[in-house]
Amino acid sequence: MHRASAPGPLAAVFAHLPCSRDDLTHLLDSVGIGSDPDPVREPATAAHVPARPGRLPPFETVTVAERSDASDDRAPSHGVTVWNAGPKRTLTVAVESAGRGDLLETERTLHPDRPLRIELGQADAYTVAVGDGDLLYEVTVDPAWFDRDAAVTDIVVDDGGEVRYSTLAE
Repeated sequence: MHRASAPGPLAAVFAHLPCSRDDLTHLLDSVGIGSDPDPVREPATAAHVPARPGRLPPFETVTVAERSDASDDRAPSHGVTVWNAGPKRTLTVAVESAGRGDLLETERTLHPDRPLRIELGQADAYTVAVGDGDLLYEVTVDPAWFDRDAAVTDIVVDDGGEVRYSTLAE
């Protein structure tokens, strides 16, 4: 059996479309349907997603226990990101340091697509508590994690208000 190709009605419909992907993207953007959806950010990678101009940053950052010498970019720090995987909710977040005591207690309304990042600026043992109403969950940050090249902790509050966490320390 031999199949021949001939311009038919389908070829006539697509004949006016641009040939390259860039041209097609430009055409779709011009009618408002071509922009890619915002990427889904996952824990442990969202802190590295660049902000797009004209949009809210991908997360809000609160710095506690700031370094005494802010010019030293190599000074150790540890980031803790609090994620809301459920509907918009108000969470209480508290940070306590073994060496300095209570450092932060704040109440934040978190949207599912905009987590809260807490930057711990000095090496110490910390306890980060996350609460939703009566539920309170505590995560310990080990001072040894500050000696690592990269270390982050993610705390996720799911739909039902349950909390889970993970730490990546390389």
